[in-house]
Amino acid sequence: MSETPDELPITTPDEGQDADEQPLEIDTAPEPEPSPLPEGFRPLDPRALRVDRIGSLIFTGIVTLVLGVVLALDLIFDWWGWIARAPVWAGVVVVVLGLLWLSVVWTRISHNATTYRVNDDGLEIRRGVMWRKVITVPRSRVQHTDVGQGPLLRKYGLGTLTVHTAATRTPSVLLQGLSYEMAMRVREDLRQTGSDDGV
Repeated sequence: MSETPDELPITTPDEGQDADEQPLEIDTAPEPEPSPLPEGFRPLDPRALRVDRIGSLIFTGIVTLVLGVVLALDLIFDWWGWIARAPVWAGVVVVVLGLLWLSVVWTRISHNATTYRVNDDGLEIRRGVMWRKVITVPRSRVQHTDVGQGPLLRKYGLGTLTVHTAATRTPSVLLQGLSYEMAMRVREDLRQTGSDDGV
């Protein structure tokens, strides 16, 4: 008696497969997002933003202190009178708030707008927010390089790379905002003319 379709044996997907065989897995990992930087370009060290803000806030504090002294002397000696005092004080407030905005907001914008790369051709720096500037230093024009550190840069492990060139208009190019180790790596790389190992 032949089996009807209802009587056919039911097999599960695991039957007839070797125990060692694993089911196919589909890679569902998301694709990496493209880098927002041009190929080969690197951002500045994140610690450089903190150093820039500290420097800007110190400058803002000095300016605020000087203006505060001037306003205090005006209250004592009545230099401008009550009529002129209101716009002067308003101007001081605007100046201080503007400096605070530059110290907190503008430093981040400027920091994010600066990138650099070192390749077989030399050093290229791109900076500027409203007016973009591209600085290119060919390896053949590099005379010597320096890495400097002030007290604040040393505290945060940063360094400033200075590239001295043979050009007359721009005899030196500064690249600030690098870690000290990266600044030394770029320095050594630029010293090796024609090196294939770019930073």
